[in-house]
Amino acid sequence: MKKSLAKTVCKALLDCSGKLDSSVLAIERVCGEEFLSRYRRQVGQILGLFYIEILRGVFLEHPDLEPESMRSNAPEGATSRLVADVQSDDPWAAASACVDQAREGLKRLREALLASQAEVAISDAETIGTSVGMVDELLEALAAQRGALSH
Repeated sequence: MKKSLAKTVCKALLDCSGKLDSSVLAIERVCGEEFLSRYRRQVGQILGLFYIEILRGVFLEHPDLEPESMRSNAPEGATSRLVADVQSDDPWAAASACVDQAREGLKRLREALLASQAEVAISDAETIGTSVGMVDELLEALAAQRGALSH
């Protein structure tokens, strides 16, 4: 993958990862443990897909693009800055907004990958398409849980 496209992929996926992490932070104090556990697992599956299917290969080809906090030799205390600051009076709305922003970012990334016409990018675009479907499930889960709690 060309470095310019690799930078775009990394930035988009790391931004989406931060937004999905932020959605967990937004609701963790207002939902039950069962829902939170299930929701965290769903987010973890998406983040794992990003890393295993796309980012790992990009970082192998372009090691300088891997954030220091993600490296196995990261200095002690290195922290990730992926998580967006979430402040809202309505944590469910904040979480939904984070997930929706991640979804839109993934859709834009998928289009950029398809437009590049590179074989590896086309394969990654298919993975991103799968991720969009998984993110849609997160949005549905948030809406259902919010609705159940408001009744």
